[in-house]
This record gives sequence, C-alpha cells and structure tokens, in this order.
Amino acid sequence: MIANIDSNSDIDYEGNSEAVRQLAERVEELESRLADSDSDTDSKSIAKLEKSLSSLEQKLEAVTLKLTILESAVVQKQYGQRKGYRTPYNNPYVVQQPLELQPFTEENLARRLAVEVSTLIKQRKNLSEVEFEKWSRGRDTSKTGWRYKDDGLYHPIGQ
Repeated sequence: MIANIDSNSDIDYEGNSEAVRQLAERVEELESRLADSDSDTDSKSIAKLEKSLSSLEQKLEAVTLKLTILESAVVQKQYGQRKGYRTPYNNPYVVQQPLELQPFTEENLARRLAVEVSTLIKQRKNLSEVEFEKWSRGRDTSKTGWRYKDDGLYHPIGQ
C-alpha cells in the first residue's frame, strides 16, 4: 500500500518548502490509513471475542445442566437408601426451578439435534418457520422447538 502511494506521488525536490509540504501531506495520509486499518482490526477482534464468549456461555450452560442432573441423581440415591426419608422428587416443599435455555449457535444446535451443520442450515432454508420448529422439536431430546432469528442464533420456543 505504501509503495502504491509512493509511486503515485511526485515530489519536487528543488523547491524545499513545497517538498516539505508534500511530505507532510503524505505522512498525514499514511497516518489516517493506518488509523483506519487499526479500527477495522479492532472491530473484527471484538466480534470474534463476542462469538467466542457466546460459545463459552453455551458450553457452560450445558455443563451446568449435566452437573444439576448428576447432583439430583446423587441426592436421590442418598435419600433412597435411607428408609423413612423423602426424596426431593416426592417432597412437596422442594420446588425445582426449570432451566431456561439460551440461544444457540448453528454448531451447538446441530450438536444438540445430532445432525450436521449443513443439514441444519438446509432444513432452515427449505422448511417454513413452523415446519422448522416442528422438525427441530422432533430431533431435540427435551422436545424443544427452535427458531432462527436475525441475530444469527437459534432461540428455543416453548411447548
């Protein structure tokens, strides 16, 4: 890029003040181009970091769900071994909070539905919104339907 600017510039070295002015203009032009390229790189880096953060949040949610299931199994086994004690599942005073699903990226939803990403994209493009929700609900282990939104993520749809 700098070579391109240099080849397009003709500096008159005989008039010193004019040459200095031309050099100053070239330096300003180069500095502004450098600043523009830095801001483009920063915005790309931020977008990449946000996508990584979203993916990490989804993985953390999946791990939390598995941990909750494991903890429930351990508690149920402990209470089940002691006669006369109620398990949390039949205790009327224990209210379990349902886990709220967060939006998924294509890769994570494809993994959840046990399909390839290309299959997920093809189904989304070929089916209507209602048909896609029905198709995804049939593939989802918890029978949750999914809807693609403008933010590029798949959002869970209630029963």
